[in-house]
Amino acid sequence: MIAPDRLALGIEPNSSLSVLDMMKCAQLAEKKGFAATWVAEGRGGEVFALLSALAAGTSRMRLGAGILSVFVRSPWIVAAGAATVDEVSGGRFMLGLGAGHKSVTEDRYGLAYDRPTQRMREVANIVRRALSGEPVNVEGEIFRLSGAQLSRRPVRSDVPIYIAATGERVLELAGEIADGAFLMFPTENSLRTSWQHIGDGARRANRDPGEVDIVAYVFTCVAAERRAAIESCRRTIAYFGRLPHYNSLFARDGFPRETERLKDAWAQNDEARAMRAVTDEMVLALSATGTPDDIALRLDALLQAGLKQAVLFPISADGDAKSAILRTIEFLS
Repeated sequence: MIAPDRLALGIEPNSSLSVLDMMKCAQLAEKKGFAATWVAEGRGGEVFALLSALAAGTSRMRLGAGILSVFVRSPWIVAAGAATVDEVSGGRFMLGLGAGHKSVTEDRYGLAYDRPTQRMREVANIVRRALSGEPVNVEGEIFRLSGAQLSRRPVRSDVPIYIAATGERVLELAGEIADGAFLMFPTENSLRTSWQHIGDGARRANRDPGEVDIVAYVFTCVAAERRAAIESCRRTIAYFGRLPHYNSLFARDGFPRETERLKDAWAQNDEARAMRAVTDEMVLALSATGTPDDIALRLDALLQAGLKQAVLFPISADGDAKSAILRTIEFLS
């Protein structure tokens, strides 16, 4: 049995759940001893508002924005939102920052996608300085602030900041400036190389690499029939295979041929071909899939490989998102 304090619940960015349903799921996760709930932002709702609602319905578990794109808000609004949710939750908030994806940033938000790593560095710096309660004066490559100051001192100046990372440069940045790195589709191989890059960044900043956590979204599908679970996760992996970041990640983790097939399929907008490109081996390596025992074994392997916290992203095998979350929490607690 996995210790529940090594587990967290993830609520996906395009969730169809109502805010009340999300609250009920978070409440059950808290009751079962889960350490945190992370809410991803996409088309499902504004993340600071959602986390404020979850804060009102929970009392102990930590609450994370995971992940918030550094392109869609000014760093000052990020700092104000972080201070607000941290106050509402009684100091339980965690901030996850990421660059997102070029296509999403430009097509959905209508914003330019430029210098993502530098932007993350500057946003993290401004947020930390703003949360000190002191005036912020910054002359960065991207942002320039003069005398900016929150109207009242935040309840904490040390809100944990996690940086979403798939590539070497961003992992090194996490080691250099963040409290943790946030991964997607973790494997034993990606955890090993992530720790190496985090260590390089930490040592460059004269930090102890042990000060940096690694957490990760683990796509999880539990079902009585293993085959049904595999098919559900196959669809999810194929969907993420449309995006260049994840294409590169899949190839590095030992699936270069499958990745090329995914690229070819999506170039033709052929979802059926994309599904066929994702092998069973790929599904089992990139997710926690199958019976409760299968999932417990996979999660244990990832935790043994250096993952500090597995953020479960439940996938429904039958189309019922809320039931998938509740079932996953019950089976793994």
